[in-house]
Formats: sequence, C-alpha cells, structure tokens
Amino acid sequence: MKLENKIALVTGSSSGIGRGIAVAFAKEGADVIVNYNSRKDEAEEVVKKIRDIGRKSIAVKANTGSVKEIEEMFKVIKNEFNGLDILVNNAGISEYHVMDEMNEEIWERTLSINLKGPFFCCKFAYKEMEKRGSGKIVNIASCGGIRGFRNLPHYCASKGGLIALTKQLAGEFGKFRINVNCIGPGAIVTERSEDYWSSEGTRKVWEKVIPLGRIGLVDEIIGGVVYLSSSDSDYVTGQTFFIDGGWTSQANWPGANLL
Repeated sequence: MKLENKIALVTGSSSGIGRGIAVAFAKEGADVIVNYNSRKDEAEEVVKKIRDIGRKSIAVKANTGSVKEIEEMFKVIKNEFNGLDILVNNAGISEYHVMDEMNEEIWERTLSINLKGPFFCCKFAYKEMEKRGSGKIVNIASCGGIRGFRNLPHYCASKGGLIALTKQLAGEFGKFRINVNCIGPGAIVTERSEDYWSSEGTRKVWEKVIPLGRIGLVDEIIGGVVYLSSSDSDYVTGQTFFIDGGWTSQANWPGANLL
C-alpha cells in the first residue's frame, strides 16, 4: 500500500472528487480526516466507508473560507491524530455570473474558499509536517487556472492563483522535505455536475475540444493525487499536472465562447 499508516486531510471530501480521494487514500492504507461544510450526512457516509476498509476516520465541519474555522479544524486533527502527513486542498466553489451580476460579495466568497482557504490550510499543515520532517500537499486547481471560462472570472482568477501559490510554497517548504504540487482537472463528471453533463449539446461541444473525445471520470483524477501523496513523487514539487484528456495541450483551443 502506497500510504500505509499516513494521516491525511482532504478538504471538501463529502462528495465528488474529494470523496473519491478520501476513499482511495484509505484503500492505500491512510487514516483520513473528512472535511465538510454543510453535507454532514454525506460526510458521515464517507467516514463509514473508510472505517469499513479498516482505517481510522472522522468528519470535521469547517468552512474553508474562514481562517478561524480552519484553525479549529487543525486543533481537532492534532488532538485526534497527533499530526498530519498529507493535505489535499480540494474544497472549492464555482458560480456562473455574467459581468453585470458580479459584485464584491461574489468575488470575495469565491476567492476566500478557492484561494485563501488553501493557503491557510497549507500554513497550519506545514507546522505539523515540519515536526515530522516530511509531508505532501496537493492542491486541486482547474484548467480554468490557465484558460478562460465565460462568466467565471472570479473562479479562473482563484485557480490561477492556486497554481502560482503551489510554485511559491514548493520553494518555501522544500527545505523541510514537504512537497507541494497541483492537479488541474479538466471536464469531469461528478454527482454534483450530472445535470450539466446531461445536456447532449453541452457534451458534444466539450468532446470536440478534448483530444481524447470524451468527458473524464473521478477515478481518473484519483491516481494522480495518490501518486503526488506517496513516496513515488519524492522528487516532484512545484508542478501542476493537468488531467484533462489533452484539452489544455491544444494550441488551437477554440476559446471560452464555446463553453
């Protein structure tokens, strides 16, 4: 098992990609802290799955847009697990708004959860990882961090910032043997996005711009996260891996107007 006896925190892990990562970590031998904000029942289901695998797990409520709540979450982790080996900053939001609808509240909410939250999670995680002499941090960004999406300037700005933050922290934390890397998912089907992908027209547009010609699955993101969280990636830091069917590799990308 690649993560045997490691302690991992996955933010936003009550559903979607975060849920998949949390369960995969347990299968690889890790104990997992399941973070959620509002989906308590779903978080407890994930905890049960992990315990059924034979690993320790708890659910911790914390809005990752709040530094105070992040700090409280890390206090719980320290009390319950006495340390941390792996942090996956997965929690995030994306809300479509035309420019005329954009206001300070929308901008601040998105940047708080998608960028401020990961930074402060890294700050508190670093304190625990430094004591252990090593650690792995994986930030979940998006292809939107390097490509523009129509009606998502706040989201794209936050994910671009997360990619830049990954590079900066890799340099800052390297001397402590803490690796910081980033995954940029492309078009991925999750339970929360099923309605979006149910439109045949939407799927066809995306399938035209993705070289592999199809939408990705959560399981296809997980392998990259496990790799970056394990000893297999000990000489990898400051990198962003786009798992997107080749979409961001295309120079002739047709632009945000299609999407």
